[in-house]
Amino acid sequence: MSTTEFVSAWSRRVLFGGLVALVANSAIGAPGDPLGPAFAVSSDPGETAGVVSVARSRDGDFVALLSGPSRLVARVFAADGTPRTDNFPINGVSGGGDIDISDNGDVVACWLQSGPDDALGVYARRFTSEGAPLGDEIFVGGPDVPRFGQVSRGSCSVAVDAEGNFAVGWSEGQQRQLGGFTACGLGRGLCVVLDDYEVKLRRYTRGGTHAQRSRTLARSAEYRVTLLTGVFGGSDIRSVDVDMAPDGTFVAAWNVYGVSATIHLFDGTYVQRFSALGLPGIRQAVSLSGMDRIGTSIPSVSMADDGSYVVAYRTRSSDPDDLSRNVSARVYPAFGFAGRAFQVNDAGLNQSSALSTAMDAAGNFVIGWSDNSDDNRAGYVQRHARGGGALGVNFEVDPGAETALVAMGGNGDFLVTWFDRDSDQAMARLYNGP
Repeated sequence: MSTTEFVSAWSRRVLFGGLVALVANSAIGAPGDPLGPAFAVSSDPGETAGVVSVARSRDGDFVALLSGPSRLVARVFAADGTPRTDNFPINGVSGGGDIDISDNGDVVACWLQSGPDDALGVYARRFTSEGAPLGDEIFVGGPDVPRFGQVSRGSCSVAVDAEGNFAVGWSEGQQRQLGGFTACGLGRGLCVVLDDYEVKLRRYTRGGTHAQRSRTLARSAEYRVTLLTGVFGGSDIRSVDVDMAPDGTFVAAWNVYGVSATIHLFDGTYVQRFSALGLPGIRQAVSLSGMDRIGTSIPSVSMADDGSYVVAYRTRSSDPDDLSRNVSARVYPAFGFAGRAFQVNDAGLNQSSALSTAMDAAGNFVIGWSDNSDDNRAGYVQRHARGGGALGVNFEVDPGAETALVAMGGNGDFLVTWFDRDSDQAMARLYNGP
């Protein structure tokens, strides 16, 4: 039996305008059980290196964004794991990006691309469920063209609602150095540095065809003057993540990192919810590091149909001898403030990175991450009920998995994708949920 046939025999199908019926030709396993064997994500494994991002619609269809040596490509699958397309090109460059899929099957992707003088801009493009482009590339935003001595950085995240409206969040900024490499790099002279980073957001309405003005969510600016010491690191805002409910309500999470004592007071992870009309809610601090540098955060956020959401982030101890990196999370109601933070990973899995969250229509969720506790990277997943209660224990995705990116359908069934060191390609598996 082929992978597709096996997965299909265990699938859930959406019937009669959204009523979920179980396929009767096989018994459904317990929550958390695999719905079949692992299968390859790419139609051409030699063209791709790994999964950059994965997303799933409420109907269960999913899309994977894959990196290649010279471009980003994507592939769309039906809810039962049957491929709808082969790999199709997203852009002409390789690197970071994000992808999402609406309930009507439209796909939206964002990515970073160098423009004039190597300034990084953020671009987006819409596609049909068959991989055909819907219009041209869209320039979303990005830093100004850098002047001499400046370096631009950034990241992007995209989320789409049931009607194809979408939001793109990104971080951008510059580090301006006056003094040249001799002073700032080697510490031989006077160096003046300005770090200036922002988190921005832009919505696209009318089915994703109308751009609204960009909004600045946060800014981190810092001046430093050094003499005969050189400059290392800098203030930064990075790892922004956005998610959107089917009705267009959306949420953005990001983290701030600084160098000076003043900036350290505001280090941490932040989140802000927006209505379907784009009206902002209260900006909330998910986790503040403070002067003790208790946590460095790489946030991931996912939202349920009623507007409640979960934020996962990475934390570390203030003890300099404790090198653990744990996964923490907080659940937020649609309106109001979050409950207490809780640790996701087991005690022995404390070298986490590459967090990923996914939430179903009712608010149940899964969190995936990569762990390197035993000097051997492995992908892990933890299931949670609405409100944050753990369902089962941490489980290792696959003996060859180095990462664990997750996506969830409306009924709670979920998908895990990973880079497999044994086969040197991107793999995936469907699971019964929640």
